[in-house]
Amino acid sequence: MDRPTATTGHTVTTCVLLLFVLISLFCSFVIFGAEHISRSTWWAVLLVVLMVLLMGALVFVILQQPENPKKLPYMAPCVPFVPAFAMLVNIYLMLKLSSITWIRFAVWCFVGLLIYFGYGMWNSTLEVTARQEEAHASTYQRYDTGVDDSFAMDEDLYPQDDGSQYQGWNAPEERGYQYQQQPAADELDHNRASQGRRPKSKGKANKGFEALVADDDMDYSPE
Repeated sequence: MDRPTATTGHTVTTCVLLLFVLISLFCSFVIFGAEHISRSTWWAVLLVVLMVLLMGALVFVILQQPENPKKLPYMAPCVPFVPAFAMLVNIYLMLKLSSITWIRFAVWCFVGLLIYFGYGMWNSTLEVTARQEEAHASTYQRYDTGVDDSFAMDEDLYPQDDGSQYQGWNAPEERGYQYQQQPAADELDHNRASQGRRPKSKGKANKGFEALVADDDMDYSPE
């Protein structure tokens, strides 16, 4: 097995957690049970040897797992020996601190977390920038939404090369020309007929007007 898998990653994670618990127990027993170790009590010595063997077994299991072949800018040297030794030293130094130091540490951690989650997280430059970008993205409207891109040309628009004369576009134009010629001829005949009847109607109108004028002259003639 040359490359890491999900199983090997899970195995390493489990071993690291168990190693952290064992190192914490080992350092606690060495610091707070130093009196029993100094008197060489059999159960104390047996417990220390057992924890050391278990830690060694976990380190060996981690060592057998394949490493990631990808080269990173920074990689811990001598894995897993240097990380395990760093865990051992740091936990030992932390357990050597006094109680008042742990109380101060807890108080200042609570104050820092309160400031961070109450003010810093909501007013940081990164958070404000992310909100502005999100607001800008939400107000951006795409004008091509709902447009059907699957446009296909209709095959009926193109003439079929089957030897026959294509009547798709020219036929309506020719029919329209004939239809336009027929109403124009009818309108011309109607105008000629109306012009032929116009003099008669004009004469009748003139005679009627002269009769009215004569009647008026008779009504207003002096006696």
